Amino acid sequence: MKNFYLRVLGYKEDNEFVMYCLEMDLKGYGKTEKEALSDLTDLIKMQVSFAIQKKEPNLLWFPAEPKYFMLYEQLKEQYLRTLKKDKNYVTNGIPFDLINLKQKSAAYVQSI
Repeated sequence: MKNFYLRVLGYKEDNEFVMYCLEMDLKGYGKTEKEALSDLTDLIKMQVSFAIQKKEPNLLWFPAEPKYFMLYEQLKEQYLRTLKKDKNYVTNGIPFDLINLKQKSAAYVQSI
């Protein structure tokens, strides 16, 4: 099985959390961020399974409106500016150089 990366925007709407997968135009909901992400993960698994069963990979990709991708990039850039240059960061278990990351504008960052 191949891995792929999806951009997810998280926000609060009407007293519940929403996790919005931009590449698939799917939204997960929950009382907490963790619940919303779990709901989204289940939806993504179902969509992938459906596409595989139908042998139609084009059933996977329904991109969100461009404004959400632009918002994602703006928020990511703001987040990267807040990171401390002297702290070690890891993504998917691999350490990375923050200066190079800012230059390359990586899609996913997790601070540990």
